[in-house]
Amino acid sequence: MRYLIILFSCLLFQEHNAQFTLSGQWVGVLVPPGNGFQSGVPILLEIDAVQKSAVGIFRLEKDQNWFQYEVGGSFTDKKAFSLQSKQSIPLKKNQLSAPPFQLDFHYNDTSDLAFGRFESPGSPYDGHTFHLEKSTIPYAIGNNLLFTQDFVSRCLKDRSLGLSSKAKRDREIATFEFQPIYFAYASYDLQPQYNQYLQKVVNVVNSHSDLRIEIVGNTDGDGSEPYNLELSKNRAFAVKRYLEGRGIASSRISLAFEGESKPVDRNDTKEGKQMNRRVEIRFN
Repeated sequence: MRYLIILFSCLLFQEHNAQFTLSGQWVGVLVPPGNGFQSGVPILLEIDAVQKSAVGIFRLEKDQNWFQYEVGGSFTDKKAFSLQSKQSIPLKKNQLSAPPFQLDFHYNDTSDLAFGRFESPGSPYDGHTFHLEKSTIPYAIGNNLLFTQDFVSRCLKDRSLGLSSKAKRDREIATFEFQPIYFAYASYDLQPQYNQYLQKVVNVVNSHSDLRIEIVGNTDGDGSEPYNLELSKNRAFAVKRYLEGRGIASSRISLAFEGESKPVDRNDTKEGKQMNRRVEIRFN
């Protein structure tokens, strides 16, 4: 039995580790020490990992110019290693040579981000930290600038908020498990048992600046239609007030009041009525 547990744990670790791919393009910002993500410059790190070595390109864009260098290094752990600039540094004609530099690359499983220090005594970027996420779109490396100020602003804001990578947040939306919020008979009091679920909703919405939510109130079939419509409205507003109290802007929330018109179960049993006394949340 103990052997089976160990084997299962190893398989889980291998499966989780297999999801991480080092090779590819990583994009983000290079940030001065101690500035709290108030400013930074866009960077791209393209890595080609073969067996136990990594080679690639480090690119930095500043003041409408771009600077690009070859990097390489060996590793035993593909989630934690160093890349050094090579002797043949300039890849751009007429580009000034830079002092040798080193990038200490560390990947975090929880955030799906890579981070580390840029070390280059004599360089204005010595001691800066870089924050990278795997690019979801391919960048064609050439003579044109790749990044806009909007890209930099988004990266700095995401990092200041402690958000995970965009790819991971997109996966969270795609796999988010919605659940109904049930209410007592003729009541629109929100029960504390749903606080944890609603906080998950808050976390996801805060992770996506373009994400909106819809709150839909429902009732059972007891009472008149006008009464139930008003009750469903009050239930939806109760959830809305909770979310607003935890930082979700009102402009990102829409409401719908279905009254008794959209039952999910029978209205002639106690259990069925309870299933119909609900609020549902959707992402838009």
